[in-house]
Amino acid sequence: ELKRLVGFLREINRRRDLASLGQWLLEYAVKLVPGAKAGSFLVLDEERGVFKYRAAVGWDLKELVEIEIPKGQTVQAYLGHQRPAIVKDPVELGKAALPPEVQQKLERFPIAALFTFPIVHEGEVIAYFNLDSPDDPDAFSQKDIELVAPLVEEAAHAVRLEWDRARQKERNAILRLVWDRLADALFITDFEGRILACNAAAERQTGYPREELLRMNIMRDLAAEEPAITYERANERLARGETLVFEELKRRKDGTLYWTECAVVQFEYQGQPATISVNRDITARKRLEEELKHRVAQLELATHAMRMVTSSLRLEDVLKQIVLTLQEGVGADYANITLFDEEGTPMEAFDLLPGPPLPSRMRPRGFTKRILATGEPILVGEIREDGTTEPPVLDEANTPIPANQVLVKTGIRSLAGVPIVLDGDVKGVLYAHSTVPHAFDDQLPLLQLLAEQAAVAIQNAWLYEAAQREIARRKQLAERLQALEGASRRMKLADSKDKLYNVVLDSIHQILGYRACAILEAKEDALEVVAERGYLPEAQRLRIPLSKGKGITAIAFTSGKPVYVPDVAKDPRYVPGIAGAKCELAIPIAHGEKKFGVLNVEHDQVDGIPPKDRDLFQIIASELAVALVSLKQLDEIRTITDKLTGLHRAVQRLQQCTTEEEVLQTAVQVAQHILGFEICSIDLVEGDMLVPKAASGIAVDVA
Repeated sequence: ELKRLVGFLREINRRRDLASLGQWLLEYAVKLVPGAKAGSFLVLDEERGVFKYRAAVGWDLKELVEIEIPKGQTVQAYLGHQRPAIVKDPVELGKAALPPEVQQKLERFPIAALFTFPIVHEGEVIAYFNLDSPDDPDAFSQKDIELVAPLVEEAAHAVRLEWDRARQKERNAILRLVWDRLADALFITDFEGRILACNAAAERQTGYPREELLRMNIMRDLAAEEPAITYERANERLARGETLVFEELKRRKDGTLYWTECAVVQFEYQGQPATISVNRDITARKRLEEELKHRVAQLELATHAMRMVTSSLRLEDVLKQIVLTLQEGVGADYANITLFDEEGTPMEAFDLLPGPPLPSRMRPRGFTKRILATGEPILVGEIREDGTTEPPVLDEANTPIPANQVLVKTGIRSLAGVPIVLDGDVKGVLYAHSTVPHAFDDQLPLLQLLAEQAAVAIQNAWLYEAAQREIARRKQLAERLQALEGASRRMKLADSKDKLYNVVLDSIHQILGYRACAILEAKEDALEVVAERGYLPEAQRLRIPLSKGKGITAIAFTSGKPVYVPDVAKDPRYVPGIAGAKCELAIPIAHGEKKFGVLNVEHDQVDGIPPKDRDLFQIIASELAVALVSLKQLDEIRTITDKLTGLHRAVQRLQQCTTEEEVLQTAVQVAQHILGFEICSIDLVEGDMLVPKAASGIAVDVA
């Protein structure tokens, strides 16, 4: 037994990897335990949290290595075993413990009985040795546990040692990889700052070879200035186990300066306390931070500028504030802004230049022309006395554009011009000028930001002006509608067509300001002018046939729709009404199915009747039609009233008659007068004859 134990221990100590150790232990155990026909060795993968098969006897290891079992879902974990145990029918238990995909893969390995002993390290199961019986559920017993008990602890100790050795080897490999491959410089120093070791990245970062670095002091020879924290204070914090992080300016071998971010910890090196530091080159980051600070300052300035620029809504004030803000923001000696219309003609400008304002006319080949054409900014670092620039500003033919001589004579030596873009179109140009060369070399982003804000402010000013115009238009419209309401009331009070037409034409002239207008009535097969203002003498009683296709008014009447001709010179249907007419509007006067005629308006400008006025004319025509209907109804009421009055008087006359003859004669006269008949008679029946008794408009004997 002693000889076998010594051999067992010798074999354990010979194995230098977990797979080999596990394979040998399995082979040994299968020979030792009578009921064991197969076995497997599972090891924990800490990174992934799963058990993997590393060795097998009696099973195909190539198939087993494809199976991974989550560490909390093994059969042993399900049963709560951390000691050697015998499990009968583990396949059935696996249905409750194992994930479905693992169960499916393990179906290829039927096991009737399982003899398992876990290996625990630092309170956690790190491996399982399993002995299996494929067909006998009673293959293992307590005797088997007692049989292997003396060997289990030695095997577990060997596995734990190899586990730690493998982990340490892996850590060392990672550390060596980090030391050799890390892009950041690594320094190991003593507490006085002497460099004890460094990696290849330290050589690349400092420019010194390793041999020189190992003779240098990191505080004295590499640091270019005192760090934010003293080395004494740093050592105190390191001694307390803190990780110290700070920024430090260092000097390379060639004398150039660079910034590093240092992360330092204390550790033991070759039996002595030391520090290891990671030194990351952050020169580019520091440069970006400085750039960011500069940009933040510019953004704050731009924010202030936005508040100032948008403090007014009057365009003149906005342009002035833009120029003042630009001058202050980029340190320009002079500045100016110019706005352009759709054709590129200057329409608004403001400048702060010495002497007279810049010419408002653009040069055929100038900086502004180029900006308007390309929508791109220009940055001129230097303007020479002969007008040439550096860099040259090229036109579309790739020819240098000279500076404006007005600028040269003023002493301008550098400038920047940026487009002001609204809705995708260049609407203006913003210029900053300086008497110093290269004054705006790094200011273009801020200038473009100011130009964007200027575009917003200008658009707001334009919107404000448009809103003011709209308010004035609506006010005028309200006043017109109020005046038309009064005219409508006067129309309804008119007791004749002449009065009604005068109210309409006077309203058109006084309220809407149109001097040439007419009302045409439909009479038989033509339209006749019955009332007008401003018409030619020959057109004052104009008659336009409806059937000949001539006359805008005839078209409007027959179609029942308004007709607007913006340029009568282009319409052969036009019939002149006023001298020099350029446009005409004809609106039917109709109420329901009833057509009365046409309201006609002419103007001496092409397209001189705007849509809002055309709408008002339709209102007037509609009100006129209603008034005509009312006037007709009034005439009918008057006629009926006259007839009823006549009838009442006739009754009174009849009551005053004393003879039959007088009654009959009075009756025919009243009937003739009230009903409007030319001939009227009364016949009475006498026997079988009708005998005339009274007549009017004809002799009695004839009646």
